[in-house]
Amino acid sequence: MGLKKGIAVGALGASLLFGAGLATWNYVNRHNSSYLSKIYSHLFSSAARKSVSGNTLSHVDYKDLSLEQIASELIITNIDGVRSDSLAAGFGYITCDYATVFTLANKGLVHTDTSVSEIIAATKSARIGGIPPFIGDEGEGGKVIRLDIGLPPAELLGQYYEGSMLHDQSLLLREKYSSLLDAHGNIPATKDTRGKNIQRLYEQAAARLRNHQIDFVFAPVLDIVHNPQGNENALDQADRAYSTNPDTVTKLASLYIDALHGQGIKSIGKHWVGAGLMNGCDPHNGLCAVDKIPNDKMQRAKKPFRQLGRNLDGIMLTHLIDPKHGAPFSFSADTYSELRTIVGDGLLITDDLMMGGVQTWYQKQDGNRWFIAAALDALAAGADAVILKDQDKALEVKQAIMAQMRADPHFLRYVEEKFRRLMAFKNVEITGNRERESIETLAGGASIDHQKWYKAQVRGGDTFLQILSLEDTTLVAPDARGNLFINDPARYRQLRDDFTAVNGVSPQRLKAGRSYLFPDLNGDGIVSHAQVNRSSAPVPLYTHTAQLRVRMPRHANFYWYLAGELGNNRICSDDGTIKPIREGPLNGYYAGFKLDNPGVTSLTQLFARQRYTFRDYNGNGRIDFAKPSCR
Repeated sequence: MGLKKGIAVGALGASLLFGAGLATWNYVNRHNSSYLSKIYSHLFSSAARKSVSGNTLSHVDYKDLSLEQIASELIITNIDGVRSDSLAAGFGYITCDYATVFTLANKGLVHTDTSVSEIIAATKSARIGGIPPFIGDEGEGGKVIRLDIGLPPAELLGQYYEGSMLHDQSLLLREKYSSLLDAHGNIPATKDTRGKNIQRLYEQAAARLRNHQIDFVFAPVLDIVHNPQGNENALDQADRAYSTNPDTVTKLASLYIDALHGQGIKSIGKHWVGAGLMNGCDPHNGLCAVDKIPNDKMQRAKKPFRQLGRNLDGIMLTHLIDPKHGAPFSFSADTYSELRTIVGDGLLITDDLMMGGVQTWYQKQDGNRWFIAAALDALAAGADAVILKDQDKALEVKQAIMAQMRADPHFLRYVEEKFRRLMAFKNVEITGNRERESIETLAGGASIDHQKWYKAQVRGGDTFLQILSLEDTTLVAPDARGNLFINDPARYRQLRDDFTAVNGVSPQRLKAGRSYLFPDLNGDGIVSHAQVNRSSAPVPLYTHTAQLRVRMPRHANFYWYLAGELGNNRICSDDGTIKPIREGPLNGYYAGFKLDNPGVTSLTQLFARQRYTFRDYNGNGRIDFAKPSCR
């Protein structure tokens, strides 16, 4: 939808979820509350940040949860007011439609006898398997507003802070936000004083959100823009960006984050990345790429995210196409890997999947169920949760997630990692684990719950953390100072415990010269930078084999590629099973693919619609994929 100044607008991030009619909530709050008591009575709750004492809301035993209960937490949706006795998702947000509310108001069908707080409080008993639902607000203020929290547009605050206000903005400031002025009604002369005034305004806004029992906000906006007074994209049209200067963005955003945390409210920054630098293209309506944005400006756009990442509780990804990866940021595994090093164990969530850009990207290949393909791809790429504005679509996506969890043990394990991050976000304590498989002995190694472990000799200076960082940077990676940082504590603890189980010794007590079993996290059949007691087949040269770069089809995997190019007779064993790819006759094809695609860390995480380099082994001028059949 096109967004214009002076009207309530659909926000590019989570606000895209809300459509036009973004100021309607204020109207409803003042005039139409009892109608909303029916609409919004079933998906609200209250929680506080972990740093606030005594705010762990609940605890659940993971192994006692159903797949539906787990899948529900991976979805953020609006509330449609129909299924008042059930929840489509574990996270909801306030939204309302202009036409619906004003039509009902004109007919006298809405009243003023119920407050927003009462509506939210009435929903606290709604739980999914003992897990409280979380309710969010846009939290931006200005023209993107549901709850009236008393915040001016971010652009006005940025120019006020920088001392560069235009005349009309100065008039607006004096008319509506006099608390930012000094005793004489003037703008303070020093930036320090102006910053303190903004801090107080943010503290008041956070207190209002807390009074309404809001748990999280899709704020602050961390985008930078070409020209705050411009009309180039959805952000500058609606005055939603603080500044062209990333340092101003970082300063004001940090003040707001601190104020939110002071009230126990979680902060999800947006939008990664480049939305404020677009010119004339809106992912609400179609595909947009950042290919024309110079690299130095993209790096400036990333700066606030990098500086604030560890203070944020999450980051929202936009659907702009990154030409480097040939896919929207929200579906790029490389993007999620990069962000995991920035936000640590915080949440990574998509923008609304119901946008026109996502539909254009998926519908031609996936038809009317394109939103399901989009949701599964985003989760496989690394999203912790997906946003769907349409609750009916959210229910369909939940069913698809459950089906994928039943069919794919790797996906099930991947979902568990996301679920634990989501529960940490909700301050819900998780106890118990899924049943751990018995350790399966392999040639030269072992397997635990489908994770392969291989024996490697420890060299002087090797540590468990160091080896994990070389295997998977989404788990352990160096920070800006070169110190190793654990990005996924829950997964690390599980691997640490597994290491102790298979080796009979703690990973903190490694001794140089001795051999231990280590997890092969990147799936290449070796333990990185270590001497491995395994041998692999030589890589076939295939000097006359053409190399083609094509998209991985949906539902396909590496075995589908080998079956299509080599035929089932080449990949199937005599006992009717598929031959292993990390040893034996297929190992050369596996090694060749790794050489051709150095950025691929694991063949268990090849993503649909992403481009990879494949070899045309059957020589027909294309890359064939076929479902393996060894019966």
